[in-house]
Amino acid sequence: MILVIISALILFVPLVIGQETRQNINAKAETSNVFQISGPVSLVNENSFIILEELIVVNTDESLKFIQEGNIKVGDFVSVQGVIKNKIKIAESIHNPSD
Repeated sequence: MILVIISALILFVPLVIGQETRQNINAKAETSNVFQISGPVSLVNENSFIILEELIVVNTDESLKFIQEGNIKVGDFVSVQGVIKNKIKIAESIHNPSD
């Protein structure tokens, strides 16, 4: 009987610990609302651009402290920081070191 209880505990404890770890990772992902991305620009529109296949929106109404350093054009390597709202990446600053 004791062997059965010990075996059950040995099997149960890693499952609980693994589940708690997954829950902590998911909670961090949900609460993290900032992003940073660097890479080449593959598309530029009036209010958005694409870096590394990620759509980045430039919305000055949502991001009142928007800062752009240098001109942005296709092929430029840029660094972007911003916030994520409703699963949309909104740029707060764009830095083009080559300009």
